[in-house]
Amino acid sequence: MKLLKEIPTRLWLFLFGIHAVYFLVAYFFGNIYTVDSYGYLHQAANLCNHHSWYAEDWQAPVLVDYFSFRPPLYACFIIFCKFISDSNFVILIIQNIISIANLLLLHNIYQRCGLDKKNSMYVLMVVLVFYPAQFVHANLVMTEIIFQGLLLLLFYRTLIFVQSVRVINVWWLSMLLSIALLTKPVIILFSIAIGLLIFYSAYQEKKLYLIYPLLMVPVTFHLICLQNKHSTGYYHFSSVKPIFHLKYNAKYTLLAKFGEYYADSTISAVMHQVNSKPSYGLRYETMQQQGNQVIMQYPFHYVKLFAKGCIAFFIDPGRYDLFHLFGVNDAGFNGLYHEFNVHGITALSNFVKQAPLGLLLILLLNICWNILITVCFVWFLFYKNAPIFLRVLVFVFVAYIAVATGVLGLSRYRVPVYPLISIAMVFAYQHFYLSRKHV
Repeated sequence: MKLLKEIPTRLWLFLFGIHAVYFLVAYFFGNIYTVDSYGYLHQAANLCNHHSWYAEDWQAPVLVDYFSFRPPLYACFIIFCKFISDSNFVILIIQNIISIANLLLLHNIYQRCGLDKKNSMYVLMVVLVFYPAQFVHANLVMTEIIFQGLLLLLFYRTLIFVQSVRVINVWWLSMLLSIALLTKPVIILFSIAIGLLIFYSAYQEKKLYLIYPLLMVPVTFHLICLQNKHSTGYYHFSSVKPIFHLKYNAKYTLLAKFGEYYADSTISAVMHQVNSKPSYGLRYETMQQQGNQVIMQYPFHYVKLFAKGCIAFFIDPGRYDLFHLFGVNDAGFNGLYHEFNVHGITALSNFVKQAPLGLLLILLLNICWNILITVCFVWFLFYKNAPIFLRVLVFVFVAYIAVATGVLGLSRYRVPVYPLISIAMVFAYQHFYLSRKHV
């Protein structure tokens, strides 16, 4: 309660106001679903009706990969919301509340980092105005805002742990990592990074009992794998890994080398082979092996594609987010990322010709802002007046998500760590603007 009282009234009003505006836009246009949204809704229904994590239509032909495609936490969140009301707009209302809580926590993190309360508040407002993806995803049936909250809490509790190496803080980190494992498969390797930090601190402090709460994380991992083995007959954490590896990493590597037709036909042939496997274990391993084979054959093209994806992660202006929110018809357009990889720079020219002028101007402002905040982020990593552990921590959180998304550097994937990137902007503002003011 004390933390809430310390939040400036202007910030409360701004956050409620901007969230309300985007919610009303989403309500008016009704574009609150993506392809992934239906998977989560199906999974919620299947949990209730069939006690299964299957994330597709139970009545349609079975897609075996979807028994382990999505961890169940977001589906459980949907079920909770359904107890309040059957309307999916209730999901959005609660997600907007969570988004506001995330940003209030971020404001508190600014103060924990030693930043001025008033200055950081105004910078936060500007940071949010130029990042509509935050509010678009608060108004989609998608897991990004929940995941953002978990990462912010992880960051906050890691800061506290570094400053106070106590067992209660390890319990917090272990619990949050376990919940994150039940939310998105991408977090799996990050759990190892946090675990290494805890091991190092326990060794330095000569408090080996600190590592005991960490056992919660591998136990959670093991239970998820057991559930997936029960559903598919194969012990594994998630089917996302081999699917993403083959259909994105390998496919776009082939596309960069040989073109769209060759990439599509090759991946289709591999999937025909995969679909003929007699067990799910062989299916999983074949997808992984075939993806590895392509990347090992053409490492230069993959590395180049991967680098482009990481750059796009930081500067993508969020075309899909805005077009989807306002229901802009872009039929025949497979996404700027795909079109750019297929047609090169001409794809950008074609997009500019067909995009609505108003949205085009917003996207132009967004990309300029994203470039600015990325420059500030790089500057912050070398800013000696910021504590070294803070710079390392921000870098690890942001870089992990950027690298984990690989070749698909979309604005959507930046949502969970964008608040942490904004820390750099506040430091930059205080350093450059305020230092000039006092000259």
